Order: sequence, then structure tokens, then C-alpha cells
Amino acid sequence: MDICHLVAPDVSLENAPKEALRMLNWLKQQGIIDSHFQSIEDDEVIYRPTPSHKEPILYVINDEIVPTQLPEHILKNYLSIVTERTVFHAGGNGLGIYCPQCDHEQSEHSHAWSDAVTDWYDGKPENLACFHCHFSAPLAQWKFNPQWAFGNLGFSFHNWDIHDSFVAQFEQALGSQIITVYQHD
Repeated sequence: MDICHLVAPDVSLENAPKEALRMLNWLKQQGIIDSHFQSIEDDEVIYRPTPSHKEPILYVINDEIVPTQLPEHILKNYLSIVTERTVFHAGGNGLGIYCPQCDHEQSEHSHAWSDAVTDWYDGKPENLACFHCHFSAPLAQWKFNPQWAFGNLGFSFHNWDIHDSFVAQFEQALGSQIITVYQHD
């Protein structure tokens, strides 16, 4: 499964539910999310795209790619919204952690990374120090390849082809910075 997370790192935990609802309404007004469908799957509220935003399943039949829509009760692409402290990660895409000052890779020191993430979840100061130049900064200021994000509000588009133009519109409507994280599992 491929997921594109649009994460708003500057939205506080207390404002996350209000901003999530506001942006969900915006997505419905834009005709992206079906305003008449909401479901719960694996204890997660999910939203279905409108027909113009559904992604067909592609089958290869007789050496030709044939798009086929799934039955309505089976969702291939959908939206879920997270309104709690979350590390939005790249899944099977891997992780490289780089110092924002000297660019040295840090993931070989996983114990320090793990401790900093735990502190972040607990709401404590979570500075990570570079093992090469000793520069220290909060996790959100470090460089990740592929991109990761830390936030209280994230919109997870499952199996959608998200374009940069949409991310820009979404960011403008939200009125806050967006970090895009692509996850592959």
C-alpha cells in the first residue's frame, strides 16, 4: 500500500481536531471527498473519494493494461485523518537521518534517535546531537531521506496520485506549512 501523508507540523494538539474538520469540509466542498460516505475500518475513520477521484485497479489481461473499478464496498483509495502526536514515516522506503549543519548521516546511532523520538511522543524536549559536529536540534529540524514528519495533524491519502499543485492548494487552504511524506509498505 502507498500512502501520501500531508502533515501540518505547526498545528497544536488541541487545534488538530478543529483543523481536521475544517479541512475535511474543504475537501468535500472541492468535490474530492464524498460527503455522503464515512466508514470505520480497523478502528480508523475513512473517507471515500468522489467518483472523479477514484483510482481504478489496473489488471494486465492479454498483455494489455485494463482498468477495473472495485465494487463500492471495497475501497482501494481513501483518506484517513490523524489528530494525535504521530511520526509520519516512509515505511519500507527506509530512513536516512542527516545533520542539518554538517549533513553527516546519523541512523547508525539508532539508540539516540529512538530516545529522541520517545521524548517527542512524551512532549519532552527532544534534541538530537550530531555524532560528527555535535550540533544539536529538535527532531523536526533534522533532514530525512526519504522525508519523515512529526506532527499532531496529518491527512493520509491511501493509494492516491497526489500532485504538487494539490499539495500547494491544500497548504494554502490550511494556512499552515505542509510536509509531504510518501510511505510504502
